Amino acid sequence: GTITAPLDRYMEWKTTDGSYESTVFADFETFFNGIFTKHRFIDIIADFTLTMGVDKKLRILAGYHQYFAVRKAIESTKRATVTDGKGGVFWHTQGSGKSLSMVFYAHLLQEALDSPTIVVLPDRNDLDDQLFGQFAKCKDFLRQEPVHATCRKLTETSSKNDVGLKDWLEGRQANGIIFTTMQKFEESHEALSERRNIIVMADEAHRGQYGLTE
Repeated sequence: GTITAPLDRYMEWKTTDGSYESTVFADFETFFNGIFTKHRFIDIIADFTLTMGVDKKLRILAGYHQYFAVRKAIESTKRATVTDGKGGVFWHTQGSGKSLSMVFYAHLLQEALDSPTIVVLPDRNDLDDQLFGQFAKCKDFLRQEPVHATCRKLTETSSKNDVGLKDWLEGRQANGIIFTTMQKFEESHEALSERRNIIVMADEAHRGQYGLTE
């Protein structure tokens, strides 16, 4: 059947190489040269298109800024794993699809780094339900379901429903997506894990400099 969406949910493709951005409205030359380069078109269909919703009728295609930025972020992350471990900053304006960019990035990491474990740090003390919900809705695309860490490490008084971040990381050598908070890193001087295949994604990372009470 035909899938329709409100006009404001469509986005022009404004670049052919990820650097120069066309300012011409409905620039079809940039659109065709940007999307339909053979390798890029296949890449977009394979790794930058996902379906959502109960009946899987909502199909989402990455915007040009998401495609090029995520691809650059993947290369930066690959360099970081063999250097200082710092992947860099992925900057978004408000309303530009940050959570979906993070989903596309997490999806591509599985192949680029041979199934790493991903730790997501939301930007508030309470876990960001909106971001977690986006990842949960995309679990088929990610080929795994995200979980919430409720504490740093399980104890005798822990509920059977609790998920300890350190225990969860120790219980696997690859794969998995876990959401946690900055506090879980500050509750002890002991390392959460010594593994090298763990990628940490900090949402609104600069806010962590303000302190946990802000």
